[in-house]
Amino acid sequence: MAEVRPMIAVRPLAVLALAAALSGCAQALPTLPWNQVSPPDETGPFKLSAEEQDLDCRKLTGRMQIRILQIRDYETQRKSSELSKTAQGLAIKVGGGTRYGIDPDGRYQRDIEVLEVYNRRLAELKCRTYDLDKELAATDVKVTPKPVAP
Repeated sequence: MAEVRPMIAVRPLAVLALAAALSGCAQALPTLPWNQVSPPDETGPFKLSAEEQDLDCRKLTGRMQIRILQIRDYETQRKSSELSKTAQGLAIKVGGGTRYGIDPDGRYQRDIEVLEVYNRRLAELKCRTYDLDKELAATDVKVTPKPVAP
């Protein structure tokens, strides 16, 4: 009868190699309009670009809906482990790559700032605005955010 050997535990070096390989996936993020407005490494207060100032109510409302849906479940997603952040940080140091995703709290705060600026712009244009507290507190990510009357 053949001897059955227990599986060998994954070595730490193999884990680092896998983390380095996967960190390149973040570089493949699409550059969609709502991702271009506030890059994760941008600093300072958010200001509308000339292109964003030319957006009409419909387009600005659409961008806000998408961003709200992207960050609405932040509280449940923020539970990522410190181990995953550390592994990604090490992978970047070893193999290079993007720092996107290293600071999810900072990215979330930046997204809130963008939403507030967009909402003020909607008010300036006399468009319907969002109740951001209500929309971000919603737990069902399938419910489309709806603007309220001005």
